[in-house]
Amino acid sequence: MLGKGGRALDAVEAGVHVPEADPKNATVGYGGYPDRDGRVTLDACIMDELGNCGSVAGLEHIKHPISVARKVMEKTPHVMLVGDGALQFALENGFQKENLLTPESEKAWKEWLKKAEYKPVINIENQSYEGKGTTAFNPLRLPGNAWNHDTIGMVALDAAGNLSGACTTSGMAFKMHGRVGTRPLLARASM
Repeated sequence: MLGKGGRALDAVEAGVHVPEADPKNATVGYGGYPDRDGRVTLDACIMDELGNCGSVAGLEHIKHPISVARKVMEKTPHVMLVGDGALQFALENGFQKENLLTPESEKAWKEWLKKAEYKPVINIENQSYEGKGTTAFNPLRLPGNAWNHDTIGMVALDAAGNLSGACTTSGMAFKMHGRVGTRPLLARASM
């Protein structure tokens, strides 16, 4: 897209569509692990070269939350829509409601439910495990590890010098319903 003179904003949106639609990716979009209640909720943000941004959080039933985030940026006076309001907005703008829980993700959730030892540890998402791993950055050192706490971020610079970014995630596996990842909240600060 960029090689053909396309806009950076279009490139990042199209680029993150790939993991959002991949049923084998358990951390982003379709196929993402659900929350503790078995619901797949998605968070996404996008920003253009002018600093305009849009985001959604806690969005269910929409395969490409990044495109809904872009519509929020382009068609509303708001930066973020969440939950049922984000879904209503998506449906009003032509997005199709679909089941995002794949058989594989449902199976993983049902296995998790067998033990489901939910122990609230304050701010565990911000802590790393001490003494494990041998590299400066090792995702296995983070609580939840790479299988349940990942985000796809993409930044692009087009031929006109315009920089845009996008970020999308289904968040932490088996999270409490209503948990929102930090990336869509920090759209402006992180891109």
